[in-house]
Amino acid sequence: MSRKVILVAGTPAEHSINYSYKDNKRDFASKTYNYAVAILKANRGIKGRNSFDVEIVDYPVTRKMDNLSEGQIAEILNKSPVAIGFSAYCWNRHIFENTARSVKRENKGVKIFLGGPSVSYNPVDILKNNKDIDIIVVGDGEETFSELLNHNFKDLDKVRGIVFRCGDSIIRNPKNNNVDINNLLSPYLSDNYLPNSDAIMIEPSRGCIYRCKFCSWSKDRKLNIKNKSMLINELLWSYERGYRKINFSDTSINMTNEQLSIISDSLRLSNVYEKLSLSVFMKYDRIDETQIKMIDGLRFDEIIIGLESINDAVLKECGKPPFSREKFERIIKVLGEMGNKITISIITGLPKDSYKGIEKTIKYLEELINKYPDYINFVCSFWLAILPGTRFEREAEKYGFKYLQKGTPYLVSSKYMSAKELLRVADFVYRETEKNVKFFCEEYYIELLEGK
Repeated sequence: MSRKVILVAGTPAEHSINYSYKDNKRDFASKTYNYAVAILKANRGIKGRNSFDVEIVDYPVTRKMDNLSEGQIAEILNKSPVAIGFSAYCWNRHIFENTARSVKRENKGVKIFLGGPSVSYNPVDILKNNKDIDIIVVGDGEETFSELLNHNFKDLDKVRGIVFRCGDSIIRNPKNNNVDINNLLSPYLSDNYLPNSDAIMIEPSRGCIYRCKFCSWSKDRKLNIKNKSMLINELLWSYERGYRKINFSDTSINMTNEQLSIISDSLRLSNVYEKLSLSVFMKYDRIDETQIKMIDGLRFDEIIIGLESINDAVLKECGKPPFSREKFERIIKVLGEMGNKITISIITGLPKDSYKGIEKTIKYLEELINKYPDYINFVCSFWLAILPGTRFEREAEKYGFKYLQKGTPYLVSSKYMSAKELLRVADFVYRETEKNVKFFCEEYYIELLEGK
């Protein structure tokens, strides 16, 4: 009897490890892999040993795709799995919903389950609309996945953290508590997971204390920090296996002094940080003299700061603090003088913003680059997406948001900006990338302009 479970990831093609980008107008998420399925596989036995063989497959996907190919589906089914799990994000959920139908046409007995941020917030509706999906894993999936394996995908009423189909009924079990990140096994240390990438993703913390309306990370407003021992060991493991680029994949490394202290101490104690290229996110408004001292002597090749806009009305509508030009520029200067390189991200299409407002933000950043050319890596523009589980999604009617229903839910129009004005914005931003080598934008700007 087969004891195989397949975990399927669908990395955006423009960010996939094996994808050649068509020009240099890329964002900082390029060349990545799916860490989520790797940590699921590593923790398949944390709720009790089982005999399942868990395998990962990762296919590049695009917004124009409706399904995995016949060859990809055949590749999965030829492994004779008893269950197939899909790692669902906004860019691939529709693809995996259609793939579930294709799989069930070939093998009605295989269990299909989905997990991830794009299915955790409306699991009942997803099951109602997709008869070929059997189970939705809600929230942190590591313990729940292990429980599913222990129960052989049966007796589902005993598995916390899932919504599942039972005949014509849909049953919602009690939630799992948020997983303590320090109780999880590292996919690198326990599974010797070796991504085919030049950069390793390390998760030093999970969660967020902020309440940004465009992000679903902060839903529970809890911060779960990995201990020094595991962080040090993951850094050493990465270095010993030839990886030199480390991307810290949390929302920010400095939300609290405790968090920053643990991360900075771990880097120093690893004794290899000087030989690594480090990329991190930081909140500029949290940086003070205490935090500056904590990172003194460390050097980051990329500190990503989410500025989003310099318009205070826009920032307030997003749930972010007002923009302090004086503090922002002081932090850029201090970080730069310490040998760090800064990447600044902005979002176009936010409520209460306008063409002139975005133009003002970009012109300011042009001046900032001219003032600190050696400190700023680049400015990256992102298009607003109305992501599942965010406050923007819940308040879509209030803002008049119209957004794509297939793939990443990019904004189409709002009560503040028409589709025509947003197209003007896309053209303005892209032209900025053509004349200034330090300005970049994500792929959607290009797709939007090509389709106008």
